[in-house]
Amino acid sequence: MLIPELKKISCLDYDLTEFPPEIRDNFCILLILKIGFAGKTNMDTFNVAVCSPKWLANHLEKPQSGRHMIIMQSFDFPELLILIRRILNHCQAETESLAIQKMTRYFAWELEDTSSLCYPYFYF
Repeated sequence: MLIPELKKISCLDYDLTEFPPEIRDNFCILLILKIGFAGKTNMDTFNVAVCSPKWLANHLEKPQSGRHMIIMQSFDFPELLILIRRILNHCQAETESLAIQKMTRYFAWELEDTSSLCYPYFYF
C-alpha cells in the first residue's frame, strides 16, 4: 500500500507559522503542497485554497463550487496540518495513479487535466 506524505507546505503571501492575527478569521489563501510517497524523495505539487466562512460571506455573490477548498473558522496552522495529513492517510492506494486520483478529490494536482492518470507517476 502506497501512503501519500506531505513533504512541504508553503504559501506565497504569508509565513504560515506567523499568520497575521488581524486576518485570522477573515482570509482566503492558496497553499502549495509538495506531496510524495513515504520512503521516496520525489514529489508532485498540489494546490488548495483555505478560506474562512467570514471571507466567503463577504466575497460570494453567486453560488460557487467548493472543490479543492478547505474551510476554517480561523487560521490554525497545526490544525490545518492535522487535517491535510488525515486526508492524505485516506488516499492510500495500491498504485501511485490510484493515490493521485484520490488526492485530486481534495487538492488540485499540477498535472490535472493535462495527462491521463493511467500514466506512471510524474517526478520533478
